[in-house]
Amino acid sequence: MIPWLSWQSWYVLVLLLPAVVAVWWWARPIVRPADWLMFGLRAVAVASMLIALAGPSLRWPSAQVALVVVRDRSASISQAGVEQQAIVVRQLQMSQPAQARLGVVDTAAQAVVAAVPGPPPVDISFTNLNDINGTSLMAALIQATTLLPAGYVPQILLLSDGNETSGRMLEMVDLLQARGIRVDAIPMASNQTAPIAAIRQLTAPLQSRGQGQLPLQVDLLSATPQNAVLSVWRDQTLVQTTTVMLNGSAQRLTLDVASASDALQRLTVRLTAPVDDARPDNQRTLLLQRSGPPHILLLADDPVRAAPLQGALATTGSRVTLQRPIAVATQLTELAAYDVIVLFDTPARAVPDPLMQQIATTVSELGRGFLWVGGADSFGAGGFRRSTLSDIAAVSIDPIDPAKQQRVQLILVIDRSGSMQQMVGAVSQLDLAKEAAFQAITALKPNDTVAIAFFDDTAAWALPPTVHPDAETVATALGRVGPGGGTSIRSGLTLAAQALTESDADVRHVLLLSDGMDEQSSLTVARQIADTGATISTIAMGADADQTGLAAIADIGQGSAYVVAQPQQLPEIFLSETVNVAGYDLVEAEVFPQVVDRSVLPTTLTRMAPLYGYNRTSAWPDSRVLLQIDAETPLWATRRIGRGVSAVWTSDLGGRWGRDWVQSGLLTQMVPALLAQILPPRDQTLDLHWYWHDDILEIDLFRTEGAGTQTPELTLTTADGHSTTIPLDERGPQQWRALVRDLPSGEYVLQVRDEQSQVVRGVVVVGRSESDSDGQGTALLAMLTAQTGGRMLSTIPADYWQTTATAEQSMPLAPWWYSLAMLCFVGEIGLRRRGPIVAWPQLPGLYRWGSWRSQPRSTTQDALPLSPPSPSSPSTHVSSLRQAKQKARDEMQKPPTSD
Repeated sequence: MIPWLSWQSWYVLVLLLPAVVAVWWWARPIVRPADWLMFGLRAVAVASMLIALAGPSLRWPSAQVALVVVRDRSASISQAGVEQQAIVVRQLQMSQPAQARLGVVDTAAQAVVAAVPGPPPVDISFTNLNDINGTSLMAALIQATTLLPAGYVPQILLLSDGNETSGRMLEMVDLLQARGIRVDAIPMASNQTAPIAAIRQLTAPLQSRGQGQLPLQVDLLSATPQNAVLSVWRDQTLVQTTTVMLNGSAQRLTLDVASASDALQRLTVRLTAPVDDARPDNQRTLLLQRSGPPHILLLADDPVRAAPLQGALATTGSRVTLQRPIAVATQLTELAAYDVIVLFDTPARAVPDPLMQQIATTVSELGRGFLWVGGADSFGAGGFRRSTLSDIAAVSIDPIDPAKQQRVQLILVIDRSGSMQQMVGAVSQLDLAKEAAFQAITALKPNDTVAIAFFDDTAAWALPPTVHPDAETVATALGRVGPGGGTSIRSGLTLAAQALTESDADVRHVLLLSDGMDEQSSLTVARQIADTGATISTIAMGADADQTGLAAIADIGQGSAYVVAQPQQLPEIFLSETVNVAGYDLVEAEVFPQVVDRSVLPTTLTRMAPLYGYNRTSAWPDSRVLLQIDAETPLWATRRIGRGVSAVWTSDLGGRWGRDWVQSGLLTQMVPALLAQILPPRDQTLDLHWYWHDDILEIDLFRTEGAGTQTPELTLTTADGHSTTIPLDERGPQQWRALVRDLPSGEYVLQVRDEQSQVVRGVVVVGRSESDSDGQGTALLAMLTAQTGGRMLSTIPADYWQTTATAEQSMPLAPWWYSLAMLCFVGEIGLRRRGPIVAWPQLPGLYRWGSWRSQPRSTTQDALPLSPPSPSSPSTHVSSLRQAKQKARDEMQKPPTSD
């Protein structure tokens, strides 16, 4: 086979002659032989660089094959299939020609290179794959195409059952065809058989109006005729059961299920058959959202106190769901079904952290509304400082005016009996109590007084009443306390009562912690403390604590009674109690709301009733204050949080501070205005439909004609709150479509919005698994091989490495030309540094032509440059004098002659 020369940029060669002429012009005059040599080196260097820039390559045809074998190592390949793979690869290795290249890629959920294509021998051992419960043949083909070297006839051999769980190998056809890569396949023995009984798909309307029947369309697939049972579950509640006759093939039936009034229905259909393979494909789940009036989720730790607000919200026509935060499912899809979430006077300890995070995501990412209602257990008083909800609040919950704070005396009475030495992880309960006491004290202001008493059989001061002790003093006092013996709650309260009789603080409070029994009955001492005007809160820690007795003490002291199962909650409770008692966050006094923006108030609200308390907060720079207590304290404020709106009402809207609003009906008039500021857009000009099939989430979007001009924004939000914008392809006037591939199994939230409307839908994705084969694997392999010019094989033929196709091998010549140019430049520089060159052969007429005939070089002034002779000119007076002077010098130098 005859090689040939090819050029990448042949047009650069046009510059060769002009470049040589330019070098010659720059190097003139050329006088000496060395000048001619330097000119030649420069010319060759410039010409070499131009030739290299033209990109010459030496090419010749080759019939050598580069083969990459893709071994499917997923769980669906049987042991017989694994053995067959080993035999095939060993045959290829033994018959591999010396000039051919063999590589191996192992694939399951991910593709891994087992051997880079190379000459024999090739290491064909199996690699370790982290996850075999999946098959990604598309990833394996991508990896194989990147490994195939240039200059060889490219081929790929698939050893697989063709059952994919992610990716689509047929999408690689265009790339394989463009590169001329042939794909052959040998189907491997699979563990999978046709499912005996399976639910292939479950579809239903994405919305309901909460009445009538819901049609659930169930697609079934079976291999054996038999009677089976379909059961429908709403969350964890069985709704109905239906007996069906499986016909041994594909069939479809419709189940009518009674709709519920929930904002979101999670419907699950399960198939149970006597002869079944019990695979995951026997169950399917979908999310159904209720349409119609707004849905409001009202969260309250005390539902009774929130009942007036629930009733007022219901008068707006909204559907209100009242729940305790601890009972709310924290799935994002659950919260996304509500238009507004209301948190009513609930402490932070009653709101799980995951729920806080999901509320923040629902507001910022999904554009829902959030209303935070104040009260004695809300905002800073409820322990929400540095929480996720404090970040999305419409106001800052930190104190703002220390001058308005009263002098406080706080007495901490803490149990140090032997049972407090019980370990919680790496620390004891007593150590956690000390840490809680330290954090509580650091929250007091400079003119507050604090005291710490520990008790076992008797009580003693660890820190006597001290005005604003520094952190080192407190730490030293707490460090001296160790575990003791029995439990005498009475002795601890008696010590506190003695200190309170000598106090003149505006607010006096006792916080009592114990994990034991009040055997001596401390109720009498508690009444003595209450008679001084002080309050008492108690903490019963653990199951052995006297919860009844401690609650009675708190009731006498008009304080709070806590029951703590997890000692890690102590720091939060101590801090919350301190802040609450110190008056940092709460003001209980009669105040009248001041209107800041009357345009947001309903026209029916012609007067304002007094409030008897509020949470002290301050506005953010971007807060919009609508009502206020005074110039420094907002009452009603809103703030944009991402895509949604957050609002606060810093009174309780209940029977404690807002009792006049409840009794007079002003609350019912005010609630529509509260909702109007935070409700998402309700003008439904958008319609969203989705369908999950073959690991593709297909989304169709329609908009009412004339409802907008901008392309809507479509986002997909995962369960952990991560949102991704999905590109939309316009399919017609006001119609779009989007495809999302290879989503992991789980629940997602789809949201589409434009300048007028937004729609939110829940999506349940059930990805393909190795145990859920659709039986199309071999057909897919056949389609891939046919479209790439390959073959479906059962074994490796003896002439497999032989091919009639050819590929071009090439050797770039540019590096050689660059090297030649570099050598010429170096040689030319060496000549110039060496200086004149003598003993050159005299070639007559070589350099005596034109106007540049060489002149005799001066033997005394070699360093001077040669110059052409001056043109002849008539003799002048000056030249005559010079000639006479030179003649006189010559006469004087002649030796004297003898007569």
